[in-house]
Amino acid sequence: MLVTEGSKNANLSISSNDPDTPAFEALLTGKGVDNTLPTSIITSPLNGAIIFSITQITGIAADDEGISQVEVSIRRNSDNKYWNGTGWEISAEKLWLLVTGTNSWSYPWPSGISDGNYLIYSRAQDYAGNIAEGAVSQVTIDNISPVSKVTVPPDEAILPNLAQISGTAWDNVEIDKVEVRIQRNKDAYYFTAGQ
Repeated sequence: MLVTEGSKNANLSISSNDPDTPAFEALLTGKGVDNTLPTSIITSPLNGAIIFSITQITGIAADDEGISQVEVSIRRNSDNKYWNGTGWEISAEKLWLLVTGTNSWSYPWPSGISDGNYLIYSRAQDYAGNIAEGAVSQVTIDNISPVSKVTVPPDEAILPNLAQISGTAWDNVEIDKVEVRIQRNKDAYYFTAGQ
């Protein structure tokens, strides 16, 4: 008897060379063979995101026969350790953690995680036992504020004119932009473009 993927019914015949044994025939019904892999996607945080606050990982999963469970794995890039649900540990394999929900799912982001880069993996399992990993999401946690300093003109300088303002800026991850605001001391007015 051969049942192919998607088949829902199969005929089963049993016969014997013994004339005293009756032949048996039955129609078997069921879900059939499911070789289709499930899919899972991380919807938050998005791949490449730089964030300072996160409370949970969320995503979606799908399969033509239904999702039985979804798991996530979180790897800290600074030392390649995996989150085991209570702490970080070295592992040759990803450590998988069961999420809440199936088609729409979530997992609480571990509290007290330090700044740095993290890889988040998801995988889904369908009712036939097929397991497949989804796309990975790489995120950067950045809770340290950037620092900037004006170097020209120097503090308290008295100048006849000023052609340029310059300075330095630092951040542990990256600087997105630097803005300067100029205030006149005598009346506390701020400079705006075109004045």
